[in-house]
Amino acid sequence: MITIDIPKALWLTSNSRPHRAVKWQTVAAVRALGKQAATASGERYTVASCLVAVGYPMSDKLRADPPNAYDPVTKAAIDGCVDAGLLPDDSSEHLPVVSFTRGPKSAPGTYRLTLTFTDQEVPF
Repeated sequence: MITIDIPKALWLTSNSRPHRAVKWQTVAAVRALGKQAATASGERYTVASCLVAVGYPMSDKLRADPPNAYDPVTKAAIDGCVDAGLLPDDSSEHLPVVSFTRGPKSAPGTYRLTLTFTDQEVPF
């Protein structure tokens, strides 16, 4: 299990429309957080599935839509895990399943991604 705390300033969803330079900087920062967390975990897989639990800030009154966090924040976090060597690649050959759930509330001003990887044999 890999836990990544993401400050609200770095939180993007598939509905966010930042300037491309802002998006690039944000994605790079989240990717670095993912790499750091995956390196510390020491986990390694050849093929795995991933359950992503998205924790929203305690003070956030907005409705939650965990799959909406996939692009670009979760994608960047998973790319960071690949950079750390947790998986050889994030293609469907090595990561065939990514599913989402709502996680416990996180600290105010912070979103929390909890990535739970499990060994998975590809049925095809």
